[in-house]
Amino acid sequence: MAKRKKTIIAGSIVKTIIYTAPEPLDGKRTRAEKSRMTTAAQKAMNDKAARGRLEMLMAANFTGRDLFITTTYRDDDLPPNRAEAVVEGLSGEIIRDICRKTENETGIHFTVEPVLPDVSANQGERWFIRATGTSTHASTPWEGNNAVTGLIKAAASLPLSDSAGFRTLNGLAEIFPHNDYYGVAAGVAQKDEISGVLTLGTNMVDYQVTGLMGKIDSRAPLCASKENMLDVLRARLDAEGIQMDPESRMTPPHHVPEDKPFVQTLLSCYEQVMGEKGYCMAIGGGTYAHRLENGVAFGCMKLGTDYHMHGADEYLIIDEMVRSAELFALAIAEICQ
Repeated sequence: MAKRKKTIIAGSIVKTIIYTAPEPLDGKRTRAEKSRMTTAAQKAMNDKAARGRLEMLMAANFTGRDLFITTTYRDDDLPPNRAEAVVEGLSGEIIRDICRKTENETGIHFTVEPVLPDVSANQGERWFIRATGTSTHASTPWEGNNAVTGLIKAAASLPLSDSAGFRTLNGLAEIFPHNDYYGVAAGVAQKDEISGVLTLGTNMVDYQVTGLMGKIDSRAPLCASKENMLDVLRARLDAEGIQMDPESRMTPPHHVPEDKPFVQTLLSCYEQVMGEKGYCMAIGGGTYAHRLENGVAFGCMKLGTDYHMHGADEYLIIDEMVRSAELFALAIAEICQ
């Protein structure tokens, strides 16, 4: 059978392929073999082809002298999936009962284990509580399960003696109750038509005998201001004896009107490459767009796909990365005209 040779050059990569020339028409045996190819096998072939295409695209556009940056996310932007506490003065049975009840109500998984006593410190019976939830992006807290607020709920339910410290703990549970994603209990819930609803999450709480320190993350809509958000939250915390850091501030929200020619160009490019209707949407992400007066976040994830964003096994689909590269190239060419 006749052989053909094909050479592809992409930057520093040179691929030479020698293959059998196809017959004008496949015979019955060839067609039968093709029909037996499984969906999994076809997917594997498509994935292999997509990886090869991506490799060649990158080689054609980047060299060893180009700068590339690997980006990740600050821990503060990730609602926690683990939290821990040590409790003294209660029996393990009482603590486990409270944790089981809280687990049934919240879905947070709890484990309770004894802490080895320090004889020299004359300590009583102590128990180590671990809470495990599900992490997600701070702009979509409803997609996760916050271990910190789950543990606060459990701890505030324990039959502990009345004290200033326990009252503060209960105050935290009231201001930031588990699964209150929108700041309702904190008194800052709000939304607008353009940017949507405010989100509020408790990302970190460190409460020891020396004091309390915590961090919250709020993605505020355009209608939010220092007066109706930050000042209200500060007063709410003050009422429970908790002081907000005087340096706390709001990052102004960022909005670029949809009718700007720049945005319309991006939408047109998206529709040409992706073959589907493009539209604008508001998100609570602190993206690079905040640093650009007319900047918008563009690509490269598709709605409806769970990429495990900011969680274990986060991934991208290679074929979508290739399409995104085509999209970005077209957008750059159109903008530069």
